[in-house]
Parts: sequence; structure tokens; C-alpha cells
Amino acid sequence: MARPEASIDHTVPELGRLASHLRSMRHAAGLRYADLADRSGYSAAALKRAASGKSLPIIGVAFSYAVACVAVTMDAEAGRLVPQLHEEAKNAVTQAKLDARKSTVVPKPQYARDLADLSGAMRDAWRRMGEPSSRGMERAGGGHLPRTTANVITHGRTVPRDFRQYVAFLMACGVAEDDPADWLPWMRAWFKIRGRPAWREVRSVSVTLPGTAQLAYWHLLVQESDDPEAAWSEVSDISQSIDGAPHRAGTGTGTGGGTTEWDAGPPPLVWESQTRRHRLIGQTARDRTAVREGRPQATKTRNRISAPHTVA
Repeated sequence: MARPEASIDHTVPELGRLASHLRSMRHAAGLRYADLADRSGYSAAALKRAASGKSLPIIGVAFSYAVACVAVTMDAEAGRLVPQLHEEAKNAVTQAKLDARKSTVVPKPQYARDLADLSGAMRDAWRRMGEPSSRGMERAGGGHLPRTTANVITHGRTVPRDFRQYVAFLMACGVAEDDPADWLPWMRAWFKIRGRPAWREVRSVSVTLPGTAQLAYWHLLVQESDDPEAAWSEVSDISQSIDGAPHRAGTGTGTGGGTTEWDAGPPPLVWESQTRRHRLIGQTARDRTAVREGRPQATKTRNRISAPHTVA
């Protein structure tokens, strides 16, 4: 008498569902794994692994498994369900691997004092997202983050060449997807290190920003301006030119669907703590001084940007 088959691993539910479906097809066909191997061209061991739920089978194995069963049962509907279940399992396994790589370190851009610090904070955000691939970051960057640039940024060899690429990198790392206030420390860090943009640049950049980033960008330009009234007027003009029509009192719509309130006052964003403490793990004071003065770092540290700073 053959040993009973091991129970299905449901650690990844979608992978478990695929395995359960394959096993139910085999039971309905009344086939042994040796029979499946003869009919499919794959080994019995590979077919057994495909229905274990422990690992994702290649689509060829899963499809051949299903075809061999359908040839007996004539249940075409069950066979058509296999590619869908395999795709769902594939996406779930990819996400599970990503989650397993996620770091628990919270990025702290508010403490960044130079490009090396900012690079370290950006890489902390990348690790917290689970170290997504450069190809995936290119897709998430909306056309503003080439994969080669994403790769060198995540390896600490460069920083974004402009503000839009900076935002694209942070978007790819899942920063501030819903709350505009989450953008503020990142944008403050950029302004502190790179300087405030000219209004001509603000106008061109604003058109390309997603809703939450656009709202935070405008808010910060007004709130931290030496002349808030003049800045308010500039931002209002930019907002109206983007939307193509003047705002009615109290409301307005940004390009990304975010709501602005230029006539009613600044958007009600939550401001994070203005703590001035600075703590950078893994880089000595001598190394930070060397980076600022344009000299090579004395030691190999976590923040690997060294002068001269390169941009993509």
C-alpha cells in the first residue's frame, strides 16, 4: 500500500490553492504520479512537488499536470482554471519574498545633513520596501527613474539628478502613497541639501508630480518661504495654470486628484517633529567631514557616497 501524500503547505495561501486544485484533478482522474509522468513528460517527483504547496512549479509542469488529468476526466473548465491559479500563486510568492526582505529600520530623512546622509535615508526606504528590483522600480517610477539609475542609487553610488527623479525613487519605495504629510520630511531634506527651486522649476516640476506629492510640494514652498504671501500667489497661479481654470473659493483639484484649498488657506497637513538631533549609524565624524570637503572617506561605511558626488 502506497504511503499517503503529505498535507499541502498553505503558508502562501494562493500557492496552497493551486496545489489543492491540482490534487483534486488527479484524484478525479484516478491517476498515480507514475501515470502522470508517463502522460506529461515530467518526472513523478516534479509533479508531486507541483502539488505540494511548498514551491511554485513552472507553468509548463502545472499545465502538463492539468492536461494529463483533463484527458481522462474531460473537465476542460478545471483545466482552464490552472493558468489563473498559477498566476495568482506567482504574484503571491513574489510578494512573500519581498516581505521577507523588508527591513524594520525606519528611514529618517529629517536628520540628513548632506548627500551622504540623504543617500543613506533613501536606501533605508528601499530596504524597508523589501529591496524591490531595479526593473520594478523603473515601472513604479512613472518614466522618471531608469533602472540603471535606480540600481546605482540603491548601491549608494549616486543620488537623483533632480527633484522629479528623487520623488520617483521614493514612490517606487512606497513612500507617502496616501498621506501628503509623509512627503514633508523628504522634501525638507532635499531643499536643505539641494536648495529651494526657482519658480520656473517649480512650475515645470509641479505638472509631473502625483497628487499627494504635488500638494506637499506646494504647501512646503509656501510655509517655508521668506515671503509667504508672494509664494502663495505663485503657487496659486501654478495651480490654476495646471488645472486650466481658476479655483472656486475653498476647493480645487490637482493633477493627481488631490484636493487643494488655496483660497481657504494652506492645506491642513500634519507637521512632523522639528527635533534637531542627528545620529548616523555606521559613519564616523571624520568620514562625514571628508565627504563634505570633497575628500575620499577614511573608512568603508554604510553610506557609500564619496566625493566627488556623481549624479545620474
